[in-house]
Parts: sequence; structure tokens; C-alpha cells
Amino acid sequence: MRSRSTWVAWGLLALLVVGYAVEVFLSVANGNVERDPGDAVLLPLAFAAFLVVGCLIVARRPGNTVGWIFCAVGLLALAGALAEQYAQYAYVTRPGSLPGAVVAAWATAWMWYPTIALTLVFTPLLFPTGRTLSPRWRPVVWVAGGATAAFTVLGALRPSLELQDGPTVANPLAVGAVGNVEDSAVGVVLIGLILLSLAAAVGSLVIRFRRSRGDDASSSSGSPTPARCW
Repeated sequence: MRSRSTWVAWGLLALLVVGYAVEVFLSVANGNVERDPGDAVLLPLAFAAFLVVGCLIVARRPGNTVGWIFCAVGLLALAGALAEQYAQYAYVTRPGSLPGAVVAAWATAWMWYPTIALTLVFTPLLFPTGRTLSPRWRPVVWVAGGATAAFTVLGALRPSLELQDGPTVANPLAVGAVGNVEDSAVGVVLIGLILLSLAAAVGSLVIRFRRSRGDDASSSSGSPTPARCW
């Protein structure tokens, strides 16, 4: 199990290097590095740190959910940034030059929703053991997961795909009754549920910290030994 997870970690890191290089190349071609280097280069690099840390955790502690969450955050953020740059290049910089432009534009419509939820809600809720503080906190996971999934699906089915500094593209998967989720009553309810889950997750992390005693050490055999505090 450990060797397999190590290979997975190395594979994800290789994917990160290639994906980030392509994202930077497209950002330069689109002129975004010159206009806004922070958004075009530094923001994806910051999220890439999640993937690097996640890979280290997966390689050493594959049973810890936090490692996989960090990997998911890094991959989703990289894919979202890459899709955004790809769509801009295909629709604005050199229209019609790349295949699958509508797929990239569609991905930008929803990919950041699970990225933000995993970062702000699930990370503090499950950190550092990969489990909730107690079984009583599991409903928070279900509420946050359900609200995030619903928000993501509605975002993927919106009628139009808006590109930065580009045209509005018709969504081939649009459902007419959905509309823009951010402007709908359903969207407001889902955002409210996510914000409540965020507050609960932060509260859970504070409680963990206040109860903390000692270090989370590992035994000589390499298997994790849970700390008393968590």
C-alpha cells in the first residue's frame, strides 16, 4: 500500500509540473502574465503548494483523508486555471485555433466551486487526522458535501459560459430552468449552507486546538499513533 501510494504521489507531482508549465505558457501567450502576474502565475502556484503537501502526506500516510483533499484542491485549481487560459486562447487570443474550447469554457463555469469548498470547509473540518472531531460532526460533512455538489452541478448546467475578456459562449449542457446559480434563490440557500458549514468547520478546528495535548507521533514501525488530543 505504501509503495503504491508513493507512486501515485510521484505521478501527481509530475502532472503538476507539466500542467503548470502549460498554464504559464498559455498565460504568457494570452498576455495575462504582463497584465496580472499574480492571478496568472502566483495564484496557481499557491494552490500547487496544496498538491505538493498532499503528495507528501499521501506517500507517508495514505490513510489520512487530508492528504487526498490537498491533492484534490491542487489538481482542481490547476485544472481550473489551465481551462481558463485554454479557453481564452481559443476564443480571444487566436479564435478557432484549438479544439475543445467549449469544454474548457464549460470547466471554468464550475471547477472553482469544489476547490473553494475543499479548501475552506473540509480542510479545517478534517484536519489533521482526516476524521471529524466525533461522529456528531459528520452531519456537517454531509451538508457541506451536498450543498457543494448541488452548487457545482447547477453551475455546470448554467445557460451561458462567461469568459474573462472574451465572448459569452452558449453552454451545450445548459438546462433552461437552471439559470445562473449565483443569482437564484436556490443559490442563496446553498451558499448559506456552505457558510454555516464553514463556521462549524472553523469551530471544530478551534475545539481540537483547545483540547490538544502532546504530539502526534509515529511508532517505530512507521504506522501512525493517534495523539491523545485529537
